[in-house]
Amino acid sequence: MTNDSFRNNINTFSRQDAKTAKVRFRRCKSNFFTRTNSQKEKIIKRVSFVLFVYSFILSITIINNLYSQQTAYEEFLSNKIKISPEGSYILNEQYNQDVIHYSISVKLNTDKKTLTGDVKISMKFIKQIAPDIVLNLYENMNVDSVFINKKTVKASQNNRHLQLELNEEFSLQDTFYIHVYYHGTPKNIGYSSFKFGEFNNVPLVGTLNEPEYASTWFPCNDRPDDKALLDIFITNDSSFTSISNGILVNVTNTGADKTYHWKTVYPISSYLICLYSSKYESFTDTYIFPNRDTLPLVFYATPKHLEYAKKDFKEHPVMLTYFSKLFGEYPFKKEKYGVAEFLWQGGAMENQTITGIGTNFVRGTGRLTDVLAHELAHHWWGNCVGPKSWKDIWLNEGFATYSEILFAAYYDSSLSIGERMYAYHDLGFAKPVYNPAEDMFSSTVYYKGAWILHMLRYELGDDIFFRILRQYFETYKYSNASTEDFIAVCESISQRELKYFFNQWLYNAGLIKLNYSAEIIRTDKGNFLKVNVKQTQDEYPIYNFPLDVLLSGESWDKTEFKTIRITQREQSFEFEGGNSSVKFDPFNKLLCTIIEENTHYRQEQGK
Repeated sequence: MTNDSFRNNINTFSRQDAKTAKVRFRRCKSNFFTRTNSQKEKIIKRVSFVLFVYSFILSITIINNLYSQQTAYEEFLSNKIKISPEGSYILNEQYNQDVIHYSISVKLNTDKKTLTGDVKISMKFIKQIAPDIVLNLYENMNVDSVFINKKTVKASQNNRHLQLELNEEFSLQDTFYIHVYYHGTPKNIGYSSFKFGEFNNVPLVGTLNEPEYASTWFPCNDRPDDKALLDIFITNDSSFTSISNGILVNVTNTGADKTYHWKTVYPISSYLICLYSSKYESFTDTYIFPNRDTLPLVFYATPKHLEYAKKDFKEHPVMLTYFSKLFGEYPFKKEKYGVAEFLWQGGAMENQTITGIGTNFVRGTGRLTDVLAHELAHHWWGNCVGPKSWKDIWLNEGFATYSEILFAAYYDSSLSIGERMYAYHDLGFAKPVYNPAEDMFSSTVYYKGAWILHMLRYELGDDIFFRILRQYFETYKYSNASTEDFIAVCESISQRELKYFFNQWLYNAGLIKLNYSAEIIRTDKGNFLKVNVKQTQDEYPIYNFPLDVLLSGESWDKTEFKTIRITQREQSFEFEGGNSSVKFDPFNKLLCTIIEENTHYRQEQGK
C-alpha cells in the first residue's frame, strides 16, 4: 500500500477550459484591429476581465485540489488502522483451519448499494479435529443459509465471526466444503474496505481489504498467512467491466447483467482479494521475459482518464525488467499484471496482479513512477512472499519502499540512492518497526524499514545483500515468512551473527545521534587528526555500526577514505597525515544525525 497524496503535482486546469479560453481569445484578436479606439478599449477591458476570471478560477481550482490532497493525506495519517487484539478478530480456533480454495460469487446492485453473495470454501483442519468452524464475517452481511458437504448446519453470527457447528465427524485428511448464502450492504471502513461510489457521475465499486476487512464483504479465514486459490464471479449491469485477481476465464451475459469470472493459479491471502466494477476503458501492453514468454499488462481507467493513464502507466515493462533482474522472475507469470483506478484517494493498493490507484492521482503527468514501482514491488514482497502476521508488516512495506527507491535511483540517476535515502532520515521514528500495532502504515514501517535494508546492505556488501534477497524470495515464494525467517536467511547467507543489528534497528525506536569534535595536532614529526565521537541518543544506549570517514587537507584537493567501527558510547580515533577536515557518512549509508561540536588546532613537540 502506498500513502502518497503529497507526492504528485496534479494539473487541474482541464483541456476543455483551455480550449474555451483559446477560442474566445482568437475571436477577440481577429476583430480587434478593425475596431475604433473606444471599441478597442472595451475589448481590452473584456479580455482583461476574462483573463482575470480564468486566472481566479485556475487559482481556486489549484488551491482546492492541493487542499483536498493534503486533507486526504492528513486523513490517512489520522485514521490509524488498529489491528484487533490477539484472540478477538482471529480466534485461536482459526489457526487450526487451512482454507484450500475460495469460490466467491457476488451480485452488485449499485442503485441500492447492496451485495448478494454465494461463497464456497474448501477447508481442512491442521492439527486437531474441532467441533466448530469459525470464519470472519461482519454482522452487516446477513446470512441466509449455510451448508457443509451439502447438509444444512447451524450458524451463528457474533462480533465479526460466523460460527458453524459440524454435524458429522471428520478426520485430519478430510476436506470439507462450506457453502454460505448471504446478502447486505458492505461496511466501508478502514481505508475503504468496500465502496459503492461514483466518479464523474458513473458508479464505481471497489475494495481495499488490508489488513482485516475482507470479511466486510465475504466470509473468510482472514489471516494473512492462510493463502488459498480463488475463483471469483462478479455480476453487475452489462455496461460495467468487473475486474479481479488472476486471469479472466470468461464473461457471460444473463439478461441485463454481465458476469466476469476471474481465477488465480497462485495462492492468495484474503486481504489481497479484490473487485473493481465500473464503466472502465482498458488498454494493454506486454512484458517479455528473457526466455521470450510474455506477460499481459492490462490497465483500466475511467473514460475521462484513459489518455492520462496511458502516459502514467507506460513504464511498467521497465519496472518489471529491473525488479526481475534484482529479485527473481515476476512471480505471477501465468496470470497478468494490471492497474485499475478506484476511489480510495490516499494512494494505491497492491491487490494481487491488479493494483488499485486513486482516481485523483491519474493526471497524465508521468509522475506516478514511484507509487507504481512501490505497488509492483509488493508482488515480490507481500504478495508472493507474504507476512506470517501483521507484526511483520515491515517485510511488506519496508521492502517495497526500498525497492521503490532503488528503482528511482536506477530510472533517474540525477540523485544517488544515498541522496534519496537521506530525504527520509529525519522522520522521528519514535516507535519500533516490528509489531507497530496501530502504526502499521506509518513512516516508521515504510521508511525506517527501508533504512534497515539500506544499512544491512552497507553492513554486508552488495553481493551478499542481494543474494539474501533472492534466497529469501526463492525460499518463501507463494507462502509466508516471519521476521525471524528473514533474519535466519541473512545469517545463513552472510555466515554472520546479526541479531545485534536487528535488535538495535528493528526492535527498538529511534536512530543514531552522533556528536563529534576534531583536533588537528601538529608535531615535529608530522600532523595527525584526532576525532572524538559520542553517541547522544536516548532510545538505544549503544549502536554498533561501521562509519565511513572522508578525510582531506585544507583545500580538499587530496582526500582519503576510511571506515571505522563504532562499538562504544564514546570513542576516539587518530588519523595520520596532513588532514584538516573530516566528513562522516559522506554517502548517506546510516540512519543518523551528525553534529560537529568544535574543531581546533594544537601544537605538540616530539610526538
